[in-house]
This record gives sequence, C-alpha cells and structure tokens, in this order.
Amino acid sequence: TTPAAYRITRSNPILTTVSGNIICCKNIHLLKVSFSICVIAFDKVTVFMAELQNAAVSIDVTVSAIWKKEISEVSFNANGGSGSMESVNVTAKEYMLPENSFIEPEGLFFYGWEVEGEVKQPGDAIKLRKDIIISAIWKARVSFDANGGTGEMSPEIVSAGEKYTLPDNGFIMPGEFGFYGWEVNGVQKQPGEVIEIMKNTTVSAIWSVMVSFSANGGTGEMSPEIVIVGKKYTLPDNG
Repeated sequence: TTPAAYRITRSNPILTTVSGNIICCKNIHLLKVSFSICVIAFDKVTVFMAELQNAAVSIDVTVSAIWKKEISEVSFNANGGSGSMESVNVTAKEYMLPENSFIEPEGLFFYGWEVEGEVKQPGDAIKLRKDIIISAIWKARVSFDANGGTGEMSPEIVSAGEKYTLPDNGFIMPGEFGFYGWEVNGVQKQPGEVIEIMKNTTVSAIWSVMVSFSANGGTGEMSPEIVIVGKKYTLPDNG
C-alpha cells in the first residue's frame, strides 16, 4: 500500500530536513547566537528538542522554531576563601569579570579568576555559551630580604602547597661578609633545597664572618671559625 502523502511546511528550512513524511531535526544546539532554540512546536504539541529526533506525521503539519532569549548564570566559587558573591544572570554574549569580593585565606592573596581552565583578571571580558562557575585563585608570594646586603631579588608567585626550590643568592654581601645560606621560617636552608610554600613567605639572607686567631708572639695555631652575623659568639679557650 502506498503510504499517504502529507504536507509538511517548514517555517525555517535551516532547522529541519524532510524525507517523505519523516521530519528530521538537525543538530541545532550549536546555533547559539543572541537567541537560542528552546523547543519546537510539532502538530500543535510543544515537543522538547531532546525528544524530537525523527518524527512521522499523520496529518498536514507546520514545523516551527520557538525562540527564547539565552540566559547564562554566572556563579562564583570562593575556592578556600570566605564570604560570598551573588550569582548573576546574564543575557549578553559577553560578561566582564568583577573585582573579587571574597576574603582571602590567611597568608595568601587574590591572583585572578579561573575560567574554564584559564586565568583571567577582573575587567576581562569572557564569552558566555552556558551556565558557568568562576573560581577565585589564591597564591602565595615568596619574597627575599637582603638582611643588610644590597641589591634586589624579585619575588616569586607560587600556589599554596607547591614545592619551591630555593635559588642562589642574588644580593651583594655587606663588607667582608660571606653568604652563608637562607633563613626560612627560622630554619637555615641552602640554595637548591626544596621547601613547601603554604603562605606568603619571606626568605632572608644569612651572612657570615670569619673569626681568626693570632698567637701574638706565641706559637701554634688555632683554626678560624665562621660565625653568623648577628649571632652571639663564645670565645674559645686558648689553643
């Protein structure tokens, strides 16, 4: 038996293809401009896009797109910080990132926003294609203190919990002092040692001086000793 022929009218031919009496929807989820397709009216019945793949008709029908303005919800994640930031419903295709209003975790500072794996700054414009969660990025600053020396060493930015390798000294030693190492949180360290950074950290240069001994007419020798500048030194017995 020859199947009945029915008239299928498409109000927008981009949206569907017709083969006989079968309506096939194209992948129109990708057609997001300032408006996006929400649902399709099919045979006077509103059918959600996900449900309408291939549909046979039994009467004359008109397939039409129903358009709804696209709204994206932008939410904010403190990511270890405290406080809150209200979500925003955005109808535009772009959104300008706001200033941070979260309170930073102790010992860290706000570094920027993480947006789909990328680091962005307040004032940057991002493209919106869906609901999105924007997370605060907190970092720690490693600063260097010459501790009486001269010159400068630029601070470095690391993530909390990151392993950090102490650099060589870049300061100029004062007077005849020598570089003895770094002091980190009250502990003596050497260049090349790896430390864990959990918060803003100051690395201070340790300087040393050589204490030598003169017999002053006597005989024999006493080995010189290296003394950390600023530390008290107990004079030894005569050797």
